[in-house]
Amino acid sequence: MEEKLGWKDKDVSALMKGTQTELSTNDVEDINLTEELRSFTINSVNRVYVDKTITLKRSYNETLLDFEADGILTDFSSQPERARIQINEYVEQKTNNLIKDLFSPSDITSDTRLAIVNALYFKAAWETPFPTASTEKKIFKTAINEEVRVPFMTADSSFKYRKSKFFGAQVFSFYLRLRILGAQILQIPYKNPEISFTVILPEEGVDLLGIEFRLTTEVIDREESEMAYQRVLLSMPKFKLEEKTDLEDSLTKLGLDDLFNEPDLRGITESNTPLKVSSFAHKAFISVDEKGTEAAAAT
Repeated sequence: MEEKLGWKDKDVSALMKGTQTELSTNDVEDINLTEELRSFTINSVNRVYVDKTITLKRSYNETLLDFEADGILTDFSSQPERARIQINEYVEQKTNNLIKDLFSPSDITSDTRLAIVNALYFKAAWETPFPTASTEKKIFKTAINEEVRVPFMTADSSFKYRKSKFFGAQVFSFYLRLRILGAQILQIPYKNPEISFTVILPEEGVDLLGIEFRLTTEVIDREESEMAYQRVLLSMPKFKLEEKTDLEDSLTKLGLDDLFNEPDLRGITESNTPLKVSSFAHKAFISVDEKGTEAAAAT
């Protein structure tokens, strides 16, 4: 698989170890299957913009087909700004205008030879909308203990719920502490029963970073299996978040620093000119209100 992706063994191994995931085209197939479910919208697209001066290897073209990615011939060499605008407009269109200006002028230059773009859009309505008349401003405590007044939505209903206690070092070994989340967990169902929105509220005295550290696949699966329906008076913020991140620092910490220095990407093009990653931009948006959720991301 790594040869078809254009990467060599050491880069793929570092990525899989750092993210605790496996690379597979099955993920693309799963997304395409969910598009058939009409009660919500999900759209994932992949596109590769290739400079006219290079030729992709046949094996890499086959990989693009596996991921249902379009290949677009582009003139980065002489018209980088035009190419940047073209890419940004494509991303904006595919994310329902939620992700704008993914690439800045410094990201796309005359030295750019390849731009690999993924965009994801999601929109779904709650099974039971929150009553708008019940929305009112309350105090919300942030992760750094700041108190701000924000609109809270309220619902009194039956939800899948679990309270996972965290007892601390004096009771459990370090290994067992890693397996206990220390939070209240609740799932809000969408109209389609296949999907839900999971809310995690840390217990008093348990910091958010600790929750994130313990939030492994094993812990998530176990906590979800132990959830049960019960009546809950739910009060949660109505919010909208948007963030743009340069992922170079994060990927470097995962052991992928070679991607930005001297990576072995000979599996991508026929050219003898070595490729390296010059920019790794990511932008995400999410809006949660009384009606449901709308979210988008692009990389």
